[in-house]
Amino acid sequence: MALQLNLIAVAAAAALVLAFPASALAQDPAAVSTSELSGLHGVFGEHVRDLNGDDAGRLWDILVDDAAKPMAAVIDYGGPLGVGQRKVAVAWSALQFVMSDTATPVHLALTRLQLGALPDFKYGTPTVVVGNGQ
Repeated sequence: MALQLNLIAVAAAAALVLAFPASALAQDPAAVSTSELSGLHGVFGEHVRDLNGDDAGRLWDILVDDAAKPMAAVIDYGGPLGVGQRKVAVAWSALQFVMSDTATPVHLALTRLQLGALPDFKYGTPTVVVGNGQ
């Protein structure tokens, strides 16, 4: 079985190489357009501040629809020292990114009490969020 999976992986890689145009491989690297971006901030793993200003957990994931539009965020929410830790999904519209708040740039329009009422989030199952999912 493992050998069969390895052969499939090799065949898939070969198909990708053959499908990639040779002209793209020979393209002059200097001709490739680049941009320098500054002032960017990573938000995954950042603490999330709830409506009352309290720590509501960490931003764990962003869920997008088929058009790659963010629809919900997964918050890793729980008690101190990870006791009672679980993940919940909230509508994307419930988040606000406040980059001037350098300590906690991710703000949530919900309270910890409201997060506690949400069902656990599990990948591959229907997602229940607070809000309209927009």
